[in-house]
Amino acid sequence: MKLLVSDYDLTFNVLDYDVKSNVKAIDRFRENGNLFFLNTGRSYESIKKEVKKYNINYDYLGCCDGNLILNKNNEIIFCNNLSRLIFYEIDKLHDDFKFDIVNINYKGNILEYEVKTLENSLFESRLH
Repeated sequence: MKLLVSDYDLTFNVLDYDVKSNVKAIDRFRENGNLFFLNTGRSYESIKKEVKKYNINYDYLGCCDGNLILNKNNEIIFCNNLSRLIFYEIDKLHDDFKFDIVNINYKGNILEYEVKTLENSLFESRLH
């Protein structure tokens, strides 16, 4: 058994023709009992649109530069969540903007953060 790992943007996907050709090759590779790991810096929502659009079959999917890894059933097998404290520490380093975690919610098994930058005055007004 072999494991093939491929980045998505500008590797697996350069042109539509390349993606379709690569999908066929990956399907043959997997039919021979091998595993395919599709990896990307994209978010889960972004890469899932591409996977659906091109009908890309995978055994593992890495998102957010490997901070989220799912199996072929889209079950999380690894997730490196950012702590709110990280955003507040970054916040301290910049005078021109502030971070605020507006929403943390689950979509299926995926934990998503919505992080917004706020002007100092807006951020300060939210504290009071």
